[in-house]
Amino acid sequence: MRNSLYTTFKRLQCCCIARHTRGFGVHSPYVYHFTQYVVYERNPFYAYLDIEAERKALLQEADRCLYKDWVTGRHRTRTLRSITRRLSLPPKYAQLLFRVVRFARCRTVLEVGASLGLTTAYLASPDSRADCVAIESEAELAEVAEMVLDDLQVKNARVLQGEADDLLPGVLRGWERLDFAFIDTDGDAATTWRSFEQCAAKAHPATMMAIGLPYRSPDMAHAWERIKAHPQVTSTIDLGRMGLVLFNTDLHRQHYRMRL
Repeated sequence: MRNSLYTTFKRLQCCCIARHTRGFGVHSPYVYHFTQYVVYERNPFYAYLDIEAERKALLQEADRCLYKDWVTGRHRTRTLRSITRRLSLPPKYAQLLFRVVRFARCRTVLEVGASLGLTTAYLASPDSRADCVAIESEAELAEVAEMVLDDLQVKNARVLQGEADDLLPGVLRGWERLDFAFIDTDGDAATTWRSFEQCAAKAHPATMMAIGLPYRSPDMAHAWERIKAHPQVTSTIDLGRMGLVLFNTDLHRQHYRMRL
């Protein structure tokens, strides 16, 4: 309950001081262009309908249960519908990730925390030639994610079941460089930071990352501040529910707050 109140307070605070919303006060031409044509792009893309239809199908799964409540961590049954509603990334944020991957023309795409696979599908859909790898620690969720990708016929994404600390080094060794990473550990600050550090070692100036739930807890907020202060990071865009991280060396170090 305490973390829930903290999250609500921090998101409201972000909304109140999101002074760069829609590019207001953004002087960097690159970041302004990114803001207008990626963050606030409202045209529907071809993949949205199919993935949201799959989300709708999961929301109809009132009878299928998973043993653990992945939101609270308690061992009790939850319907797949409830898990989808409470755990999956909201469509407007998942669709933003689609646009980011499309904008940056990413060929190596990583997701730490695949959950139900809906966000994985968004990440893999902009370019069928991209290699998209999603890591999910919970076997039941990984099974659902694989089912979702099969239903959507997403052929360029694979789900690896296991802990990020164990699997991430091997995934990164297989790539010369990393183009995009979405790190969404459901508020696990330590895993978020360790994953970010490993991904940053493979980053290049065009690399972008997204950090899920940066205000899930005080520890996560601290991890987010450490990420913003990382020497390779040049700019960040704080959207409350998610933070975008840029490594573009042509940019002056600046941190923006926006409402999506």
